[in-house]
Amino acid sequence: VLYESEHGRNWLNSEERKNRHILIHKYDYRILMRFNNSIRIFCLVTIALLIILPVLSAKSNSTQWIDKGRDALREGKYYDAISFFDTAIREGADLLIAYNNKGIAELRLGWCDKAIYDFEQALQQNSSLPDTYYNMVLAQKCSGKQDEINQYINRGLNLSPNHQGLLLMKGIFLSDTGAFDEGLDLINQ
Repeated sequence: VLYESEHGRNWLNSEERKNRHILIHKYDYRILMRFNNSIRIFCLVTIALLIILPVLSAKSNSTQWIDKGRDALREGKYYDAISFFDTAIREGADLLIAYNNKGIAELRLGWCDKAIYDFEQALQQNSSLPDTYYNMVLAQKCSGKQDEINQYINRGLNLSPNHQGLLLMKGIFLSDTGAFDEGLDLINQ
């Protein structure tokens, strides 16, 4: 430990410290405080990095799972796609994208009720995307739940009045319910 004495600065060994009562001069205390502040700042920055880096890494890993799921979906590997999207969901990925794409894979496998659940989860994340409503309409049609189809069509069309898929589904829904002329007009648009 470095202490200031009458003869300037010198090192004191542990024995000397035991035998003397030495007070740290104000100058030494200020240096010590500066040193401690820099150590404190270093520690805080290190802790912040240790907290942030795993989060950033997890986000990039979950994005990789979404990309793998999309690739599997494009290749027609629906079981793999569902597995990749499940992993992305567990790792905290963009839940809207993960649930919506997982629902598409399930719908293509004919798992209508599971797809409905996942599209509901996607709509809870963001209810302002008409494509998610379109996917929900397809899943409702697949499961035979005619009662709710019109509700989802109208919600999607309120967001995007010219959405071609929703207009087509509205035309089909109207034709199925007996309004053939109105349904055909929408289908032919």
